[in-house]
Parts: sequence; C-alpha cells; structure tokens
Amino acid sequence: MFCQKCGKNNEGTMNFCMSCGERLVDNQPAVQSLSFDSVIKRAKELPSKAKGLPKWVKRISVVALVLIVVGVVLNAIGTTITDPKNIVKGYFEAKANGDWDKMYSYLSLDESEFITKEKFLQMMESEEKTDFVNLEIIETNSAYNDPSFSNSGWVKIYTVRYMKKGEAGAREEFVTLVNKSQKKILFYDDYDINIDNLTTSNFRILASKDSAVYLDDIKLTRTEVSPDDDYYEPDNDSDTFIAPKLFLGQHDLKVEHSVFKTHEEKIQIDWENINNSYDANNRILTDEAKIGMAKRTEEIYKQLMDKAFEEIPFDGFKLSGVTDNEEKLDEIKEIYDYFSYTIKEDYKDQNKSITLDKFKDISSENELMKRSSYLCEMEIEYTETVTPKPPERKAGIYIVNATELHVRAEPDKKSESIEKLPSDSIIEIFEIQGEWGRVENGWIAMEFVIPEQSENEKPAQPQSVKKSCTVEFLYSYEYGALILRDIDSLGF
Repeated sequence: MFCQKCGKNNEGTMNFCMSCGERLVDNQPAVQSLSFDSVIKRAKELPSKAKGLPKWVKRISVVALVLIVVGVVLNAIGTTITDPKNIVKGYFEAKANGDWDKMYSYLSLDESEFITKEKFLQMMESEEKTDFVNLEIIETNSAYNDPSFSNSGWVKIYTVRYMKKGEAGAREEFVTLVNKSQKKILFYDDYDINIDNLTTSNFRILASKDSAVYLDDIKLTRTEVSPDDDYYEPDNDSDTFIAPKLFLGQHDLKVEHSVFKTHEEKIQIDWENINNSYDANNRILTDEAKIGMAKRTEEIYKQLMDKAFEEIPFDGFKLSGVTDNEEKLDEIKEIYDYFSYTIKEDYKDQNKSITLDKFKDISSENELMKRSSYLCEMEIEYTETVTPKPPERKAGIYIVNATELHVRAEPDKKSESIEKLPSDSIIEIFEIQGEWGRVENGWIAMEFVIPEQSENEKPAQPQSVKKSCTVEFLYSYEYGALILRDIDSLGF
C-alpha cells in the first residue's frame, strides 16, 4: 500500500512505512468478494425469490446452495491451512513464543531413533523466547524443484523480517518450506518447515577398536570406511561409528571397552564441527588391565632371562604378543643380544647366578601416550649369588666320601678292582691324572673323595647380595590389543 506521507509503495503486510516510518492507512479501493456471510444472506433470500418454481427446481437449488456453502467453507479452510505465509507465520510465532510442541508440528521430519519429538524438545530447552514487533513475511523465491531434498520436494524460501523489542534495527531469518512427495490437503499443496539447519547427517565418532559406543543411550554400529571416502584415514587402532542423523546441540556420549575405562562426556555438535568427526579415543587403562600389563611384563622378562642363561639366540624362541614390525623386532633383538652377552660374561663365567625375587609396577600413568603407546615401568628385586670355584686338586691326604670306593689297577672304570675302601677311609694320593688319583696300590676316582682339612680350613661358601634394577617395556595399541613394541633396557 502507498504511504500517505511520502508516497512509497510498501508491502501489504507492513504496519509502518519502510521509508519514513509513518503509520500506514489502508486507502486502497475495496474489492468486492464473496464471503461466507454473504452466501448465507443470499441463501435466506432465495425462498422468497423461488416462489412459483417447480419442486424439483427448488430441491436442485437447495442442493446446489449447500454445495456452494461447503465449497466456500472448504476453500476458506484449505487456503488458510496451506497458505505458505500462514505456515511460516505460525512456525515463527511458535518459535518466538517458546511453544516448542507447536513448532515441532510444523517441521518436515523423518523420525528415527535420534530424530524424535522428545530429543527436539531437549535441544530447544536452552533457547530463549523472542519479543518482536512489525513482523513481515516476504517470499524470496517461487516454488522450485530442489534435488538436494529427499524425493525432490518442492521448495519455497521466505524471509522473515522483524524487530526485536529494545533494538533499533530489523532482523532477518530465512525459512525454507518443502513439500515432499507433492503432499496435498484437498487441492492445495501442503508445506512443512525444513530444518536441515538444525540437524546433521552421518556424524562420525572415532573410538578404540572393539569399543561399544553409545550416543544418548543408543548403541551405534561400527562402520567400515571405504578408501574412497573423503574422510578415510588408515588407522589400526580405531573404529568409526556413524550416527545417521542428529539434532544439533548437546548429546551424551559413552564409550565402553574391555581394556580402557568407560568414558562418558557431553559433546556439543554445532556448526563448528558439524562436518567433522569426534575423537573419543580417551585411552585410560582400567586398574585390572594395568595389573594385567604388569603381569605380562613380568612373564616376558622371566622368559628372556631364562633364555639368556641357556644361551639361546633370539631367533631360537618365540615371544607372544610382540610386534611383527621387522624394524622394531630388530631393535628388541639387539637389546636381548646385549643382555645375553652380559649374562654370560658377568654372571655365568664368574660363577654368578640370579634369582628374581619381586616385581613392582612403578608406571606413573594409566593413560596411553602419543602414538597410542603405554610405558610399563617395573622395579625388579633380585638376589645375586656368587659360588666360589672349588680349589684346584693336588696330591695329598683325602677322605673317602662314598659307601665304598674301588681301587682299580688302571685309571679306567673298566679296569680290574683290586680293593674296596670303606666310607671315611683316609688315604694318601700321590699323583692326579684328570679325574683319577694314584694311591699306594692302584687308582681311585677323584669324584668320590674330598680333601682332608684342618680345623682352621673351611670350604668357601656361596655369597648372596640383594640388588634391584628398573626395566621399561613400551607397548603399542594396534588392532585392538596392546603389543610389545620396544624395550628400553633389561636392567643389566
């Protein structure tokens, strides 16, 4: 309508001139229309005008009149209900007034586990009401077919312009209407409000392999990500879980795992991370898993110690739960070879032995470090025992240390037995050849005699010392398990 003051032509829904601000007065010529009241008025006049007409004409006239009345009523209802501007206006007013139930009734939604009225109301809990004036609803474009909407729905876009009380400038919002599958009420297109701006599709959550992931108490299904996917990244320690469609806002996330502590948090999904994935790899070992890793480290260490004392090369036995990476295996082999060499040179060749007494886990953290690795640090208490070498055998006085001892003609077990000496017999040995000693009348086996000692002479006793060392085993989380990747040292 035209402004009385400045003459600017304004939209018909405007209350104030957009140019000068003058209140607008409807000064347009009235257009005669057929209203429901006028139809009823004319219907009451018909009997007086129908006098003298045949009965069948009168009946047809009544039926026609009823049909006209019904048509007018249905037309009024259909026009009001399906008018896009009325739909936009009702939706905006419900939103501004905080009437979330009514707002939900306007929405175009395919309900699912995550898209429900209850979850919509939860999303809108934090929204505030809007006090507004001077509401305008302007059609931005005509209906067109948009393939981005499912079923190629017809789309209308409207601009909602209003002023918030207490603010000087006007605000604008865009509202998109969609008519999926060409829905109709009577003969009129029926539109719903599209809310793609309030939802996200295929939101990805990354979690440790073999995890159970719950979003809003709904268990997600693990998804295989194709190498052709834009988001594909080779990952040996994580799985991808996808929520097909979600409302934006706050969601409850829970990740359960047999090795790691259950992780629970509230995550915010909004326009900043709508196209991204959420990394839920918060890997903190449970107390039971930490104890298990310490026990496993102890078992591997004992196995390495036994093989080193037996002088078995690294390639001669198999460790369970060790990486198959050749480079890392070579590093572990190098550590073992040095350990084995140390055991031989400093212990076996020096008549030393080691008894492992106690293992104590002194790892400082339960949480896996960068590269998904866990450092298990163990303090080992052990006993180092030095056994003195027996004194060199030489001619002298010996005591028989057997039930009886054969004296043979030659230094050979197959030689003729000349005499049998009883236990504790004292004999003099004049010469020693290898394992045989020559006595007055033949030869005896030296393994069955011990040298006679004076009271001041006592055999040297083994000496034991308590010691400790620290070892570090580095485990890597791959393919859903913690495997040995590196050994810092074996403590010797």
